[in-house]
Amino acid sequence: MLLDQAKEAMSDFAKAVSLNGDFPIALVQKLYTDYRAAVAMSNAKEVVASLAAFEDAIRRFPTCPECFLLYAQVSLNRYYSFVVASIFIFLFLMGFVIRCCLINKSL
Repeated sequence: MLLDQAKEAMSDFAKAVSLNGDFPIALVQKLYTDYRAAVAMSNAKEVVASLAAFEDAIRRFPTCPECFLLYAQVSLNRYYSFVVASIFIFLFLMGFVIRCCLINKSL
């Protein structure tokens, strides 16, 4: 999905799903596009709804690898963001502790 064509992609996938809701690849591509749009707009409610919809799709289509692959990619992106944020927080706190120790040592 190209960022400059996100709206068109969302529209196309929504149409494909409305024409055939039992086609798992179209459904999960729509869900992935919806998820990416929700993340880009920082819409936490839509992100949560997209993840729940992915889980429903996996229950509906347990033999479709595309469902699992795109859900794994979404999950990995969320986990990676959490890990990166945790590392930055840890480094910030360590820098704060080191500065405090140096200040106290110099007194």
